[in-house]
Amino acid sequence: MGALPTVFDTDRPGQRAIALVGTVDLALITAIMMIGRRQHGLPIASEPGAALETALPFLVGWTVVALLAGAYARRAIVSTKTAAVVTTVAWLGGANVGLILRSSPFFDGNALWAFNVVITAIGLLVLGTWRIGLSVGLRNADWLE
Repeated sequence: MGALPTVFDTDRPGQRAIALVGTVDLALITAIMMIGRRQHGLPIASEPGAALETALPFLVGWTVVALLAGAYARRAIVSTKTAAVVTTVAWLGGANVGLILRSSPFFDGNALWAFNVVITAIGLLVLGTWRIGLSVGLRNADWLE
């Protein structure tokens, strides 16, 4: 449990940068879900509760699994190989937690098999591209120091 509180301790060097990475992760997952709602003709602004209910299982799934997988450790952000592996593991686990939650009686879901494949693939593509691109961009930076 010792590692979890330090993720949110923005007084430590590099923690603001890690908080920013986490914010972008959550924003990208939310954007994927909102684009999906729009593609299916479902409202976003006029039904914010329903829109949040669409994203929330995946935000929870990503957050829990990403923290457990070490997705916010410095190495998982700056090392391209580690970023690719950890992001893949975290999203595959997080998406499945989200799908399980979405299929539960607590959320409106009943997702079809095709949805499971599409959301897993698109999320992996978006998060993987973002995290690998970030690690390449930070290769020689002292951003996390």
